[in-house]
Amino acid sequence: MKHVMTPYSATVAVAVAAVMSGLQMGLLAIPAGIMYFFISRYCLTLMIGKTKEEDPYKKGAEQIAVFGMMIFLPLIFTLGILAALLVFVVFAQLALNLQTFGKRQYYLGLMLSFTLITFSASQSRDGGFILYFIPYSLLLCAALFSLSVEHFKMRLSLWLKSSSLLLVCTLVVYLIMPRFPALLFGATPGSDYFYHDKVWLEKAKTSEQEFSDDTLTDSTYAEAATNMAQDMVDEMSQKHSQSSELSEALQQLKHSLGELEGAGGDNQMGFNGEHSEQAEKENLGIDNSPRLNPNIVMHVRSDVPLYLSTKILDTFDGLRWSQSMSSKTYVEENKNGFIDPHNHNKIITAGYEVEVIENLSGSIPMAWQPVVLDFPASALTVDEYGSFRVPDKLKKGTAYRGAMSHHWHMGRPVYPVNESNLYRYLSLPNQLDVRIVQLAQEVVGDGKTSWEKAHNLEQHLREHYAYTLDTVIESQGKTPLSEFLFETRYGHCEFFASAMALMLRTQGIPSRVVNGYAATDQNPLTGFIEVRGTDAHAWTEAYHEGFGWVPYEPTSYYQLPQEQTEQTLTYEKVNEYVERQLDILEQQQVQWSLSKMLLQFWQSLVMAVSVLLLSLKWVAVTFGVYIIAALVALAVVWMIYRQLKPTWLEYQLKKNVAAYELRGTLHDYEFYFDAIKTSLRLQNKAHQFSTAADFMTLLQELNLPNWHNQDVNAFLSQFNQSAYGHVAKVDAEQLAWLKRIFEGIWQHRSKAG
Repeated sequence: MKHVMTPYSATVAVAVAAVMSGLQMGLLAIPAGIMYFFISRYCLTLMIGKTKEEDPYKKGAEQIAVFGMMIFLPLIFTLGILAALLVFVVFAQLALNLQTFGKRQYYLGLMLSFTLITFSASQSRDGGFILYFIPYSLLLCAALFSLSVEHFKMRLSLWLKSSSLLLVCTLVVYLIMPRFPALLFGATPGSDYFYHDKVWLEKAKTSEQEFSDDTLTDSTYAEAATNMAQDMVDEMSQKHSQSSELSEALQQLKHSLGELEGAGGDNQMGFNGEHSEQAEKENLGIDNSPRLNPNIVMHVRSDVPLYLSTKILDTFDGLRWSQSMSSKTYVEENKNGFIDPHNHNKIITAGYEVEVIENLSGSIPMAWQPVVLDFPASALTVDEYGSFRVPDKLKKGTAYRGAMSHHWHMGRPVYPVNESNLYRYLSLPNQLDVRIVQLAQEVVGDGKTSWEKAHNLEQHLREHYAYTLDTVIESQGKTPLSEFLFETRYGHCEFFASAMALMLRTQGIPSRVVNGYAATDQNPLTGFIEVRGTDAHAWTEAYHEGFGWVPYEPTSYYQLPQEQTEQTLTYEKVNEYVERQLDILEQQQVQWSLSKMLLQFWQSLVMAVSVLLLSLKWVAVTFGVYIIAALVALAVVWMIYRQLKPTWLEYQLKKNVAAYELRGTLHDYEFYFDAIKTSLRLQNKAHQFSTAADFMTLLQELNLPNWHNQDVNAFLSQFNQSAYGHVAKVDAEQLAWLKRIFEGIWQHRSKAG
């Protein structure tokens, strides 16, 4: 089976290279594949002519397997259990080569290679994996063909055609099939970094809580904030008493604030009125990295798009957002991770895994409302808003798992939380532009419920204001709301989120700004969500009594994750991904690149196919009745043709035989042989004879009276000579005998009819 060794070894070598690529060892992938190809082929060469009884290389195979088991154990702790298993399978594959005595071992080896390529695909983080998958598919077809035929080179054209057809069919099925949810295993993903701080761990064991130096009691802060807001409302009411709508809105706000006066409790909290530069960087979600960083900073594996929160802000001083409560609690990992065990009673609606690609700030991005957090750390801190931090920066290579719980209402996710101290989510800056209150009242219009008002405000900002990243640098961390709402009317996400949060508060609806990441850009080839630096995002959350916190997306560039009611076809996801990648390249002002050219080619191809389908649809709608009538007519004609075809062929055959004149050449033999074959075919004789014996057998089955009196041996000799083109001369008697055979078959057909 020498012809099997090359395609088989090449197939497995590509699978090994794919394993190296999936383990993030791209530079070693090609050299490892080439080296494995030659080693595998050499081992298979040694097995040529060997039998299972001899088995001269059994010890060598066992030594390779033992070596694979020896390196399997340390790889578990360095690369993780999955990577260790993949490497072990590679060595098992190599050991199998020294035990290959027949096709069974080859098929088993191909099954192992398929296991390698499958698991490598699950670990691949970018679309470049397809560069391994396509040659693997072609080589797999070659190996299977070589195992099924003895002379593979004679079937090379057949292999190329079949392989190409297989790839096309696979691509079509891939594009039209819906994307089903990926499996999310319960184990925590392998992390390259573990966070340990002895001081934090000791504080976590005692559940220690820290506060800022300038803490105030809840009741004291509530009284101060309410009095300040009421004074501002009274002042604006006096200045704008002529506007009934504005007066009504201000009185509603005053009433809402009045209800909160005196609210509070025994808990301590800190109010930090200052906003440092470092805090601003953390609000953006990336530590010491520009907001316009287009590189991938995280890979997220999730069934659904996510908004990952890093920090919740509740206090706005007119230019910047901050947190009114700066206390934090040290927590250590328990059997349920770092989340309060009481939260595990909630139903998990979505799980996710995160792998950090670039160093980030110390805040851990999490989907809200968290019920599971398996993180590689001995201790973490959690603030009053439920956000977690690590003792250090979030290092590259960190991997963790989480799960969230929420339900849906009016097409939006709802986080069921009972907030008792809502005053901080209604506080307003000292100098609030009255035009913002007026605009909020105009936008909410006839909205009666908090849901209707919030929806109206969200849609107004999405429809009447433009999104741009230019203000990220221009604003220098400030949020000039009046300028954004009434002058420039464009800005980045912080402007939109701040505007909506503030206008919600003027309507007596508690609100806050959330910073984090929009994890919505799923790569359809790998299944991973790619989170870039430019995906650092801010959005708004409103509190609805009896429901909890509900996220809103006032920025038109972004789309809030929606409830998954049906599966999306893969080609639709590919189109969405291509459009997002082109948007990123346009923001970077990339004039030309290979990736941009390929993305534009895909768009052009999709557009051409769409135009073709739309044209076919237009033709079907416009001429549908005529097309159906034409198809029915063609079907009737075809049925009539099938009924009349035998009669027509009989007529043509009889006519041709009667009119045929002997030429004294080989053509005479060919003519009568073809006439006999056609006559037999008309009698539904499916025999395809190629030898004289086959021909004589058919004549015997027909029991014709004219053939047995002839010299059979002479006829067989003449038949064979004519079949291979070696007839020296044309025998008139043989031709006459063939003509009588035809007439006998024809008479037999007439009697049978």
